[in-house]
Amino acid sequence: MTHDEFNQLVARLEDYAKQNPAGYKSRVFGLAMLGYGYVFLILFGLLAICVVFAVMMSYGKGVLLLKQLVVPFVLLAIVVIRAMWIRMPPPEGRKITAKGFPELFKVLKKIRKKLGGPRIHTVLLDDEFNAAIMQVPRLGILGWQKNYLIIGLPMMQGLSPKEFVSIIGHEYGHLAGSHGKFSSWIYRIRKTWFNIMKTIDEEERWGKAVFQKFFDWYAPYFSAYSFVLARSDEYDADRAAADITSPELAASALTVMHVKGSLYDNNFWGDVYSNVEKEPQPSMKPFVAANQFLRQDLKTTDANELLQQIMQIETGVDDTHPCLKDRLTALGQEPSLNDQLKISAADFFLGDKLEQITNDFSEEWQQNVSENWNGRHEYIKESRARILELEAKNEAELTSDENYELARLYDEFEPDKDDTPPLERTLQGNPEHVGANYSLGINYLRQGNDQGITLLNKAMELSPNVITSACENIYYYLLDHDREAEAEPYKEKYNARVEHEQEIENERAVLNFNDEYIPSTASEEEVADLVNQMKKFKRIGKVYLARKNTKLSDEPLYVIGIRYVWWLPHDEEDNRKFNKRMSEEIDFPYECFFVVMSYDNKPLKKVLEKVESSLIYKR
Repeated sequence: MTHDEFNQLVARLEDYAKQNPAGYKSRVFGLAMLGYGYVFLILFGLLAICVVFAVMMSYGKGVLLLKQLVVPFVLLAIVVIRAMWIRMPPPEGRKITAKGFPELFKVLKKIRKKLGGPRIHTVLLDDEFNAAIMQVPRLGILGWQKNYLIIGLPMMQGLSPKEFVSIIGHEYGHLAGSHGKFSSWIYRIRKTWFNIMKTIDEEERWGKAVFQKFFDWYAPYFSAYSFVLARSDEYDADRAAADITSPELAASALTVMHVKGSLYDNNFWGDVYSNVEKEPQPSMKPFVAANQFLRQDLKTTDANELLQQIMQIETGVDDTHPCLKDRLTALGQEPSLNDQLKISAADFFLGDKLEQITNDFSEEWQQNVSENWNGRHEYIKESRARILELEAKNEAELTSDENYELARLYDEFEPDKDDTPPLERTLQGNPEHVGANYSLGINYLRQGNDQGITLLNKAMELSPNVITSACENIYYYLLDHDREAEAEPYKEKYNARVEHEQEIENERAVLNFNDEYIPSTASEEEVADLVNQMKKFKRIGKVYLARKNTKLSDEPLYVIGIRYVWWLPHDEEDNRKFNKRMSEEIDFPYECFFVVMSYDNKPLKKVLEKVESSLIYKR
């Protein structure tokens, strides 16, 4: 199913769901059960085959042959069962309790009583301008949900207490009533299908054929049907918010969330990070400062202009949330912006603990960004010095690379300076320069110069990596100049490239023991540096390095296989954590997978051991 076909299907389903809600939900239920039926049919079939083989073996008929046949079927059955056991990590945040924040939990109790639904087991406070409900199944596909409410501190700082209650009512509305249970069940099914395909793709490629054809047909349809359900649930949750407070307050809360959320994400954090040029380390406490920023009066020209822009956004298929305009229309309300906050939800519900919380969040942020902040500070300082150095030279003295470097630095640090002249000089010295062809082409299109199309076509010939962006720019340029017929081929080329890039991404997303692996092409220095980094981990006994032979891209993709020292006990969770630590701490100049070669990865271990010179370290 193409992207356009998916969009058309979603549009048809939305119309059908409005005309016949019960019939639509019946279709979703039937489609969900079809997926279950297929998976369980395969699973029970595999188990039945295994039982038949076991009985035959008990009579001694072709024991050796039967053993060779039964093992693959048993392994595939195990993989399917494991994949159906949904694993969802709990959300992160600062846990808050009724003892410390009694007013907040009184409100949650009232909301639950009003809407009817399951209890919230854990309330977390995080640093997002948002709120969310998350259900984590304790028993995998069997459910038994643990319900988390995640509340963003900045959101509490930007909303009045009543607006905040409306937003929490919306989130709880996702759990309340029969539609909440049904939607949660559908969400878990989507997760299950994803797990099955991902696990089988990673662990048993030959077994993927059993599911591939069915899911290639099934997945797009189920995704479209469940997408419409998720969109419908957003409207239901908005009505729940209106029931908890009022339609006027629900509309006000939604409007403020959109406007202040945008101002906070762009203006506030833009100002915070603008200090990186002046300060080698962050000194500002952003969540303390946000307490004042988010109280601002929204009845201003800037806020009203932003609201008008938001109200022009149409509902699309990139997000299950409808646009603000459609949500307000469904509530029968107009957008409204409030005055400066006198008392915020953070003031009311967090009370005298707010100061400590904002300080804690700020200090944690400072610690998390410290290293990157300092790196960016040094980079800006060096870049500005480099601009002065290049500008001090005569234009005739600059090489093509120096001209392009100057244009790139202008674009990043001196946007008021025209980078067209250094780009033109770059192409005079090197007509095959990809970046200069691309950047100058964009400049010319902005000036209304068709020569930009020629340059962007040249850039696409030189590098496939710029095809999507170049086609998109040319397409909209031609549409703006009423040249639809000329624009259409670029749309087709864009779509073809997007599909190809998805195929590349799929090829690079997983490793399989029956992929082709070839010797590393990394330099001796790069391998030696990798080994030196690995030596600091005392648990590592052996390290293997090989390259996956990717058919669709030339970019190297490596697998770094790790074997623990023989005496160290470990389990799957330990391996997962160690993999994560490797990816965070090991600096290797190429894209790579870290794989702990335990019993579960025994086939991959055998494959890597056969690759020439793959063993790069042995303790």
